[in-house]
Amino acid sequence: MTLSREGKKYCDDASKATGVPTEILLCDYREIPRDRKFDKIASIEMAEHVGIANFCDPFLCSVRKMLKRPDSSFLLQV
Repeated sequence: MTLSREGKKYCDDASKATGVPTEILLCDYREIPRDRKFDKIASIEMAEHVGIANFCDPFLCSVRKMLKRPDSSFLLQV
């Protein structure tokens, strides 16, 4: 997910060009429906945006709840 229309377009174009299927949501992470689950989640530069007070809870707790299985992948880049 991203708040950037340009970022979403870039990711969608890259997905199409490489043939790697992805789903890029244009919304705030807090707006993702609670019943949505993902095989893989990548988090790029989110720590700076959510801040230290919100990083573990609610951000990382939300990510954990969105993963489909215990062995689903989560990439965190700070």
